[in-house]
Amino acid sequence: MSDEQVPAYIARCRVCGGIIMAAVDDDEVDRGALAEDVARAIRDGHSVERVTVGWVRSHADDWCRCGDDATENDTEPAQPMLLAFA
Repeated sequence: MSDEQVPAYIARCRVCGGIIMAAVDDDEVDRGALAEDVARAIRDGHSVERVTVGWVRSHADDWCRCGDDATENDTEPAQPMLLAFA
């Protein structure tokens, strides 16, 4: 499987819908840690999607810029999480 076709998970900001987390799901990743990261995103109220590494790379401009706990009045840039991303 090419690197571009490797599965990955993303979580989206509750405010703007931008990506706040991306984690690769390949044979080299710790499955327990990946499950914890995805579960934490869901617990925190973020939508989670399964995509490919290629999709994440092609959407590099779609990262959240408002912060994952932002309101419409917040102006601080986001601090996205990038987990085990190749």
